[in-house]
Amino acid sequence: MNRLENYQAIISQKKGINEIPYQRDFLVNNKEFSKPFVLAGGTSSGKTITTAIWIEMFYQNPANKGKRTLLIPASTTILRDNMGDTFDIFNPNFTYCVCRNADELQTSIKSDCNVILCLPQTLVGSISKLKHFHNFILDEAHQWYFKKTITEIIKKIKPKNQLLLTGTPSKFVAKGDKFDFTFVPVMDLYELGLVSNVGINVVSSAYNPSQSDYSSNYGNLSDSYKLIEADNTKSLKMVCKEMITKLGSNGSKLSSNPYSVLGEIDKTIIFCHSQNQANQFHKILNTTKELKGKVLISHCDIDRNSLLFSEFKSDDTKKVLIAVNRGKLGFSMGELFNVIDFTLTQNIDMLLQMYGRVLRLSKHNPNKQKIYYKVATKDTAEYFVQLMKAMLCLTNMKWYSAYNGKNMGGILIPNVLNGKGTNKSATNRTKSKSIKQYVSIEDLGIPLDLSFLKSVSSDIVTDKFSTVAECTLDEVRREFFNIKDKSNRYSIKDVKEAISKCSTLVELCKNYPWAAHWIYNNNRKDLYEHLDRVVGKKLTLKDVKENISKCSTIKEFRDNYPSTDSWCSRNNRRDLYEHLEGNRKIIYTLRDIKEAISKCSTLTQLRNEYNSVRIWCQRNNRQDLYQHLDRNRKCKRK
Repeated sequence: MNRLENYQAIISQKKGINEIPYQRDFLVNNKEFSKPFVLAGGTSSGKTITTAIWIEMFYQNPANKGKRTLLIPASTTILRDNMGDTFDIFNPNFTYCVCRNADELQTSIKSDCNVILCLPQTLVGSISKLKHFHNFILDEAHQWYFKKTITEIIKKIKPKNQLLLTGTPSKFVAKGDKFDFTFVPVMDLYELGLVSNVGINVVSSAYNPSQSDYSSNYGNLSDSYKLIEADNTKSLKMVCKEMITKLGSNGSKLSSNPYSVLGEIDKTIIFCHSQNQANQFHKILNTTKELKGKVLISHCDIDRNSLLFSEFKSDDTKKVLIAVNRGKLGFSMGELFNVIDFTLTQNIDMLLQMYGRVLRLSKHNPNKQKIYYKVATKDTAEYFVQLMKAMLCLTNMKWYSAYNGKNMGGILIPNVLNGKGTNKSATNRTKSKSIKQYVSIEDLGIPLDLSFLKSVSSDIVTDKFSTVAECTLDEVRREFFNIKDKSNRYSIKDVKEAISKCSTLVELCKNYPWAAHWIYNNNRKDLYEHLDRVVGKKLTLKDVKENISKCSTIKEFRDNYPSTDSWCSRNNRRDLYEHLEGNRKIIYTLRDIKEAISKCSTLTQLRNEYNSVRIWCQRNNRQDLYQHLDRNRKCKRK
C-alpha cells in the first residue's frame, strides 16, 4: 500500500476528521524530513490531528517498529491535556504515554511506548536519561524551539525527523534556509468555512505609556512599566461602556452598572499586562452584584496548574476568565465569544495568538458574532486600528509566509484616502495638519474583519471605500507619532517610483541607494524581482560557474557580475564562490585577538583598523574582550 492509499484508509476509518486540503499533500509527500519541518497553521488548521495521522502512518510501516517519538506540547498543562484528549478521540494504533511528572517520564522511557508526550519543564531534570528518539515533535514551537532546554534535548536524542507546529512562524521564516515549511493561513481556513469571522473593535483607555515604555517600536509593553490602579479602574469601566455601545440595541436591557455587560454576553477572556492588573480586575468584577461567583482568575501565583481554564470551559455559570500570560497559546474553546486584550502590546505575533482564541467555530451558535476588543492607549485608538489591520494582513498567505519578525513595518495595509469617505466625526489625527492623509476604517463604519480584508485584496471596493491606498505600517507610525528620522522618510510610493525608472538591479543600487536600503530594511525584494528578467537571458548554473571562473577575488566577482551574485544568494549557492580570494575565513588565536584589541583605545578604532577581529569576537560571543574600549572618544593611537 503506497502512502496515498495509506492516508485514504486512515481518513475513512477515523470518524470526525475534517479533512483540510493541505493535509493530503503534507502527509503523502513527507515520509521523512530532510530538514526540521515547520507546519505553520492558524487556529482550526488541524495541526494536532494532522500530527496524529503522520505518526499513525509512520508506525504502520513495519520498518519503524521499535522507533520512538518524543512529543512536547509547549509548556502548559492545558496544551498537554488538549493534545492527550485529541489522541484519545483519534484512537490510534500506536501506543502513547502522557507523562505528568518525572516518575511517569522515567517509567515511560523504560517502557516500549511508541510516543512519549511530555512538557519541557518535566524533561529538564531528566535530559541525561533520554535515549535516541527517531522523531521529535514540538507544539507552539516558536515559544520553545530556540531555547537552551530544547537545544539540549535535540542534541541528546539526535532525532532523524523534527516536526515543529506553530501558528506564528516568523522566527522560523527569519532562518528560512534551515527549515522546510507548509503554511496554512487563516484566510484559507475562512474561505473553507472552518473559522469564525471575528470582529475587531478598538477601544480607548486611560493608559498613556510612551513609546519608550515598549520593548521596541512594535513590541510588548515593558514588564517594568507599572499600571496605576486608578487607570485600571477607569479603563475597565471605559471598555465595558464601549462594549455596551457596540452592542447597540442589544445593550439597552443591561443594568446601569457597566461591568454587568460581562455577565450578560457570552463567555469572555480578559488578557492582562500584569498580575496586579489582573488581581484588581478580579476584585472589581467579583464584587459586582451581577457577576459575583462568575469570574475566575488564573496566573502562576493563584492557579499553578491552570486548572481554572478547564473549569471556565466546562462550567456554564463562569462568564469571565482573567489571565496574564496563560491561554494566549493554543487554548481551544469553541464557545469563547469575546477576548478583551488589556496587554497594550504592539507585538503582531502575540496579537495573532490572542485573536486566534476566538477564531474557532462555536458548535451551539456557529453564526453568532465573536469579537476581539483591543484596548488602545490614551488618544491612540486610530493607530491601533492600523496595527490591527496589519495583523489581519498576516491571515493572508503573502504576508503569513513572508513575515520574519523584523519586517513588520513594511507590511502593506489598506487605507481609505481622506476626503473620499463619509466620515462625520473627524479624529484628532485627521484634524492635524501634519497627519491628514488617511481616514480610519473604523470611523467610516466599515467592519474590521476577515471579510473586509478579503474584499480589499479582491479589489471589490464599495462606495464607502471609493479609493483604497497601500500604506506601510512604518508610514502610519511615522505619521501618527510625527517621527522624522531619516530611516523612515521614504514611503513605498517613493520606492516604487525609483524602481520604475530602472531596468536593472545594478542601476537601482547605483542611482537610488536609499531605495535599495529601504527594500533591504523592510525585506521587500519582491518589489524589484522583475528587474532581473530585464537583464538578458535567465541565468543557468553553467552561466553562473562560468562567470565565477573569470574572477580571482570576491570583490572582482561582485563588481563585475552582480546579477550572478544575486542568483547565488537567492538560490543559497554561495558555496560556488567560496574558493575566491578574500572570501576565506581568517583563523585567529585568542592571543592574536587580544593583541589587536590592545592596540586600540576606542571601539571605532577597532572597527576601522581590525574589523575582522571584531567580527571574530561577535561570532564567538567574546565581545567581553573589547568592552573596556571607549565608545565615544575619537581614536587615539598609541
